[in-house]
Amino acid sequence: MEMDPEHSVDGARRLARYLARKHSNVYTTVGEECGFGLVGIMDEVEAAAMWRDARLMDSQARLILKHLRCYFQSQITVPFSKT
Repeated sequence: MEMDPEHSVDGARRLARYLARKHSNVYTTVGEECGFGLVGIMDEVEAAAMWRDARLMDSQARLILKHLRCYFQSQITVPFSKT
């Protein structure tokens, strides 16, 4: 009897979610060891410094944030209005 690949992926997803919630330090360490790009949360001061150091105009920074939010389907930095 063959295992359905869809059920296998669902099981792996549930296991990964459990490990991320219950053992976040180990989960992120192993992810980094495997070469996954795991990052933290950027606070308002860090975001403001990034935009200032990049010497971007406000409209350019907003456009970059739009593209990042669309690609990753989530908020990437603090809202630009706070920086």
